[in-house]
Amino acid sequence: TMQLDSGAILQAKSTSTSDYLILCISGINNVYVQGGTIAGNRNDNAITDSNEAGEGIIITNSQQVVVENVTVQNCWCDGVYVTDDSEDVTLYGVVADSNRRCGLAIVSASGIVARGCTFKGTTGMMENGSWANGEGVDVEPNAGDTVRDIQLLGNTFTQNAAAGLTLGPATSNMATTFVVNCVVDGNTISSNGDAAKGMYGICCSSTSGHLILGNTVANNYGIGISLYGQASNILIQGNTVSGTSASAYSGGYGILLDQTSSITVQGNTVTNNTSYGIRDAYPTGTNTITGNTSTGNNPNY
Repeated sequence: TMQLDSGAILQAKSTSTSDYLILCISGINNVYVQGGTIAGNRNDNAITDSNEAGEGIIITNSQQVVVENVTVQNCWCDGVYVTDDSEDVTLYGVVADSNRRCGLAIVSASGIVARGCTFKGTTGMMENGSWANGEGVDVEPNAGDTVRDIQLLGNTFTQNAAAGLTLGPATSNMATTFVVNCVVDGNTISSNGDAAKGMYGICCSSTSGHLILGNTVANNYGIGISLYGQASNILIQGNTVSGTSASAYSGGYGILLDQTSSITVQGNTVTNNTSYGIRDAYPTGTNTITGNTSTGNNPNY
């Protein structure tokens, strides 16, 4: 057990290298971290390298880990990073605020639960000469890795530069690495992106077997809920998607399916989005769109 008083701050010192971790949970079982703030040095450093490192909390090759009521902020890379086949990790009431790459990144794990957390203010970073990342939560396995059995329940994703939540591998790793069996239920995904960098509220790419249920997806830039890149066997049900604005990435769709199969979109309320309320682009004939309410979009359906 590591317990911090509610007002305690574990602060990274100024440094000239991104090769650091503030709290590392590695190769152990039955860990409980509670309270306080873990603060990075993104606003006080002399880092010039381009490495994607500098984590607030890293959980690697560990099991039965609980992180509760901890704020992780201003990290040079991710607020929380879960990797190396970690299992049974629960984040409860965690606040990831103003981190640089992602609020939470999951790259190799199973049985991960985030409940009642807030992922906000992720800014993104320069990568190979262009602006990249900036997700509240990014579930993106590296080559050869798999992420499975993820539950994201009752969280808030807001004011992140590119997206609230993304599920899926990088384009270069499609068909060789997988995200399967995720439940995204009862979350609020709002005010993510801007006219230049906004991409999604929720995105699933090259993944399968997910449930996207009862979420409020409001006032994001790009696409409210996006499925593409051979995404399959996903249920999108009971969500409210509204106020999606156009960005340089996309024209402001409510729900967009693009080269997907066996997707069911039913019982959603889709209103006042800049472009289509619901659109199945390049349909495969295996998707089902039924029983949705679509008003104030352009066009509605």
